[in-house]
Amino acid sequence: CTFRGNNRVDTDAIDYDEVEGGIISNNRIYNFLGFNSDGIDLGEVSKDVLVQNNLIYNCTDKGISVGQESTVRVEDNVLVNCNQGIALKDLSIAEIHNNTFYNVGIPIACFEKSVGIGGGTAFASNCILSNTPVSTTFVDEHSTLEMQYMLSDTDTLMMSEGIYGHPRFQDPTHFDFRLMSTSAALTAGVDEDGEPVDLGSRFFHEALEPTVLISAIQYNPLENGDAEFIDIHNPSTQKIDLESYVLSGAVELVFPDLDIRAGETIRLVKDANLFPVSVKKLIQWETGKLSNKGELIRLSDSNGIIIDQVIYDDSAPWPTAADGEGSFLRLVSTALDNHFAESWIAGNTTTVDEQALTPVYSLGPNPVQAQLTLSSDNHELRTVRIFDAVGRPVRVIYPRGGKRMDIDVHTLSEGYYYLLVNGETSLPFVKIN
Repeated sequence: CTFRGNNRVDTDAIDYDEVEGGIISNNRIYNFLGFNSDGIDLGEVSKDVLVQNNLIYNCTDKGISVGQESTVRVEDNVLVNCNQGIALKDLSIAEIHNNTFYNVGIPIACFEKSVGIGGGTAFASNCILSNTPVSTTFVDEHSTLEMQYMLSDTDTLMMSEGIYGHPRFQDPTHFDFRLMSTSAALTAGVDEDGEPVDLGSRFFHEALEPTVLISAIQYNPLENGDAEFIDIHNPSTQKIDLESYVLSGAVELVFPDLDIRAGETIRLVKDANLFPVSVKKLIQWETGKLSNKGELIRLSDSNGIIIDQVIYDDSAPWPTAADGEGSFLRLVSTALDNHFAESWIAGNTTTVDEQALTPVYSLGPNPVQAQLTLSSDNHELRTVRIFDAVGRPVRVIYPRGGKRMDIDVHTLSEGYYYLLVNGETSLPFVKIN
């Protein structure tokens, strides 16, 4: 089922009370934004409930709330953009296995909610806790959390089998949390039979529309220290209303009534007088200054959900040419996770300036047998999607910067194909012999 929420209080997608042996599986649950509204709420001594293969995202409270002496097994779920992922409270017990948490404020929280009742108990294994903006876990004095074979890219987990590493998702921006071949999560876990398994959810689903993200940071301008800026990019195919979004951390800004179009970039600046009038949608932030040593930049939506944050630094592995040498931090591709240093390069041409340029691409040879060359005169290649003649997706490629690339096509069947570059420019058909 698909459950789309709203802004009303006390509104849950699914609420189990006194249910024994219940199953909640294969659901898409999103946009539960009101006060005390959860994706899934288990209470009133619900027993032996299985929560499996669900995608839960954009919840201002909890993705999965378990309380009132309930017991549950939570496995193979994906939770994204929730203030809390799984909350255990008031003598509830949960087994939490092979889940993927991405940009969840606190992925696993165990605490006493009703004074004097008692806390929650959880045993977790084989999960990925990625891009955690608040705290990887929370456990109060009344509760217990045991973990093994867990991966975090934010904190060093306090357990012998914990892994601090890069999960290397295929495309987290578009909710594609499959693991790349270089992921630290591959065969890093152990199943109930003692066999090695991949960490994270094994539940895969169609990629979804992303939200806005931080795509460039000028924290130490070369000539004028007040010429700082932060670029916000919309990688989706939909217009997004930014009114009441909040930029916090290093600088403070509450966004005015403003839309950002699909594929558009807007610029937030310290001093608007230092930028040419030709730059459209230029917004001066209210207070603050970007530290030359690095710090946190956080972006929250109008409902208070943290949708993106970057903790940049002025030393390697972050690009050091951005530290007062005339360059700035620029995200290589919107498909990459922007809280990793390796996803950034030292840029010189701004994404805002590039919006005024008409992309010019060349592609050949055509027909082609083995290798196709794609190049651009004025745009970096960020994403290349290949479709067959009837529009079915065949392959997605994420170049790591640059304006030229060679594409190996010898594994594709004979026929006609077309390319969509950077999510916005469709190129003529290419014939593969």
